[in-house]
Amino acid sequence: FISYPQTARWLVDHVNAALASGNSSTMGTLATQLDGWNSYEANLTPPSVPAALLSDPPPPASTDPAPVDPAPVDPAPVDPTPVTYAALTLDGATGKGAATLTAPALATVTAAAISTWVAAGASATTLAGLTFVITDLPAGQLSQTIGTTVYLDADAAGYGWYAHTSSAPFQNKKGILGARNSTAAAGHVDLLTVLLHELGNVLGVTSGSGVADDVMLASLQVGIRRVLPTGLTQ
Repeated sequence: FISYPQTARWLVDHVNAALASGNSSTMGTLATQLDGWNSYEANLTPPSVPAALLSDPPPPASTDPAPVDPAPVDPAPVDPTPVTYAALTLDGATGKGAATLTAPALATVTAAAISTWVAAGASATTLAGLTFVITDLPAGQLSQTIGTTVYLDADAAGYGWYAHTSSAPFQNKKGILGARNSTAAAGHVDLLTVLLHELGNVLGVTSGSGVADDVMLASLQVGIRRVLPTGLTQ
């Protein structure tokens, strides 16, 4: 940089004026003056130059490509369509309505149903991952399992649930456990039987004996309790 004793505006104006005059003497005088200023080697760097411009230039920017994160590994494909099992239906006409199932009652009987299957050799881990939902299923349906969710009809197709684990209300009649008249189970659908059926679906159990006490049969009558049959395929 050169520190002239005049402003840049002054220099421009005088150079333009000298050139416009066409007078060689004027142009020569201005040239001599400018040469004299240019010879001031000791004052090449004016004090007003920022210190940043006087320091060594920064190193050139790196030409190495920016690091690239490795491509994410896609997780194993998951089947978006859950397995839908056939609904357990009521064997007979639907009822006229009844009290709905409560969550505490469902939890108690569900625990008993899981324990029954585990005692028979089923996987406790598989059954522990299920969710149970009380809802309003289509007419005539008692329950249905979709994926890992077991749906129970709120009022057992209009007959209400016998939501207890006790077998006291039932008596064996020709190999069938039927509710005695005037007991808590009479006229209601046995929740334990329905849950044993749905858990069997999840476990991949198929109908074993094919007789009326087979818990894996596709329909259920009011007031009937079924137990785990022998010869189940697990």
